This record gives sequence, structure tokens and C-alpha cells, in this order.
Amino acid sequence: MEATIVVAETKTIEGYTIHEETRTQTVVVNPNDTQELTFYNDPVGGVEIIKVDEADKTVRLADASFEIRKMDDALVDTVTTDQYGRVFLSLEDGAYGGHRNL
Repeated sequence: MEATIVVAETKTIEGYTIHEETRTQTVVVNPNDTQELTFYNDPVGGVEIIKVDEADKTVRLADASFEIRKMDDALVDTVTTDQYGRVFLSLEDGAYGGHRNL
């Protein structure tokens, strides 16, 4: 007895979006049969900030805050590095600047 199954990707990892053309797929599975489906994700544009110690660049620093601004100085977001000294912010196309909050 065959079964028709609909599989949909509902969430992807940080920094990627679900490719709409492969988000939902339908497959027919027959007894003793294996089907393979491939789902594609598109990388999101943005900025990744990694904060490191000036004296030892291998040491990453957590809890550093940065303002991300458009070139006209309009505030887009304030972000803070995680426990690994990293933060990623998805951005729309455009020109941006930024500075560290003290």
C-alpha cells in the first residue's frame, strides 16, 4: 500500500531563509521504498560582528553592544555579542554604518 506524504520545512537555521520553491514537497512512498527530498535555504544578507580582546585576538568578548545605523544616522538596531563574542543581524539592501556603545 502506497502513501502520499507532504513535507514542509517550517524553520531554518540563523542566517538563512527557506527557499520557497522547495519549502513544500509531495512524495509517494511505496512499501519497502525510500524517498529522498532536498530542501534548499538561501543565505540572508547582513552583518556579523565578532568582538575580540585587543591584546589577544583569540579571546572573544561577550556582552559588547553596538548600534547599527543607516548612513543617514537612522538607528536600525542595537545588538549585543553573545557568550562567544558574536552577533549577527540580518539587513535589507542599503548603506549602513555603526559604532560601539560605551
